[in-house]
Amino acid sequence: MKSALPNLLTLSNLLAGCMAIVFVFDGHLEWASLAVLSGMVFDFFDGLVARALKVESAVGKELDSLADMVTFGVVPGLIVYRLLKTSLESQEMSDNMEFMLPFSAFLITIGAGYRLAKFNVLPSQVHFIGLPTPANALLIVALPLILAYQGSDAMNTIILNHQVLLFLVVLSTTLMNMPIKMMSLKLDSSNWKDMLPQIILVCMSVVFIITLKFASLPLIICSHILISIIKWYPR
Repeated sequence: MKSALPNLLTLSNLLAGCMAIVFVFDGHLEWASLAVLSGMVFDFFDGLVARALKVESAVGKELDSLADMVTFGVVPGLIVYRLLKTSLESQEMSDNMEFMLPFSAFLITIGAGYRLAKFNVLPSQVHFIGLPTPANALLIVALPLILAYQGSDAMNTIILNHQVLLFLVVLSTTLMNMPIKMMSLKLDSSNWKDMLPQIILVCMSVVFIITLKFASLPLIICSHILISIIKWYPR
């Protein structure tokens, strides 16, 4: 029975992703973003529970990647697609360009799929290569949440600028597949000095969330990248 618990959590992540897709289709991007955030919670605890119960399995690993592909690959692509559609409605450009340009958002989905495939064939490591798909999804889902709950005229103009969104597509796709080491938040070491960067990131994230709310999410990802670079590539 206990061996089924991690898979149940993973399937809950997959369900959250499916719900998020429906919310995007219905035009509720902020609900889709909240569904992705709930999927991240399930994604964090499925591996934690599997390790704690010592029931890690090959099936669980594959199931985790399939769920991640939906929640952290397909949904972010759909969200940016809808944001690009909205941003282009007020732009003067050809009908063909207005129709085709939003599809560039699915480079995020393609990049996530390729990153997950590479992750599956690598041996188990204490760090990631490239930005993890959940972290990248966090960067994307922050946008509808800021628009819905913390938006201002200036902030909305920036987020709904198609050039900014296209830059984000290229940036997130690149970060997921860059050959750089990114630290994991798994607390697998008994030496607290080894875990100091993770502890610093968690503490910074708590402060950011309390003070900036949803606007903190991109800052948390930037901090994750910066601390990883300092940790793995010291001068």
